[in-house]
Amino acid sequence: MNTFPKLMLKAVNDYKALLRKNMPSKLSASKIKALGIKRKQLKAMNDVQLYQLGTTILQELEQHIHAGKCSNYYCGTEEFVEYLKKLLTPYCLDNNQLVNTKQKASAAMLEAIQLMALPEHKLNADIAIKLNQHVHTVTKYGDKEQLQILSEAIKTHKKKATSFFCKLWDNFLASIDTSASQ
Repeated sequence: MNTFPKLMLKAVNDYKALLRKNMPSKLSASKIKALGIKRKQLKAMNDVQLYQLGTTILQELEQHIHAGKCSNYYCGTEEFVEYLKKLLTPYCLDNNQLVNTKQKASAAMLEAIQLMALPEHKLNADIAIKLNQHVHTVTKYGDKEQLQILSEAIKTHKKKATSFFCKLWDNFLASIDTSASQ
């Protein structure tokens, strides 16, 4: 079950409470309306819209904090900003879908390791394509630990089918270079 919508809805409701607490009622009501975060509107939002709303709120709060406007309406929001960052950081939008990057990288890494464990006579062009897709996913979304695990797995399997895994190793390195440059 996806907990992101529940956590994001709670964060948005906390933000609304923060607005109501720190702003005059007319100003907070107009801000809530302008952001489209009334209860009925929130219930209709999907994961992508909630993520986009969360990033919008985060950007606005950071702008106010950095501009020194915190003293007016946003006092005490630093903790909320940190909470929102922690909530949003594991996610990104990819092809208009919300992706939990660590989960996606873990699933791809597991698939890759299972494919690498196939007997040498089953390693063919279709397996190479699938492996390269999984390697690309891990290098795009994975953290340093996941990249290290994948690297070690490829190195280990290079011993059983050198040419097959040397190509995979080269693609792994190219994917890392591509991800680093983006």
